[in-house]
Amino acid sequence: MKDFPTKFTHAPTDHNEWFGLYRDDGKIDDYTWINNVERGNFRLHPIGPMGVSMGCITLQHAADFQVLRKALLHTQTIAVNGTKLMAYGCIEVVTNGNTCP
Repeated sequence: MKDFPTKFTHAPTDHNEWFGLYRDDGKIDDYTWINNVERGNFRLHPIGPMGVSMGCITLQHAADFQVLRKALLHTQTIAVNGTKLMAYGCIEVVTNGNTCP
């Protein structure tokens, strides 16, 4: 199934290469609450054909994403507390010099 932007532009977007991003809130799920607003489906991926990011961490060029992806896949993984899952690391999101909630 093609995602919405790809359907019209025919630009390849391989979601299998994307990385899921989960908040460190004691739950492994796709959603979290920030300032009474439910947010979710955060991913690390190259920018799509429409050039729009809906809250994900995106790289402007697919080649740059591939370099980062290769580096992550060759990095030693770490255990996710309380699960049998492994992670490639942690991302700290900051805004205006302050750590986000």
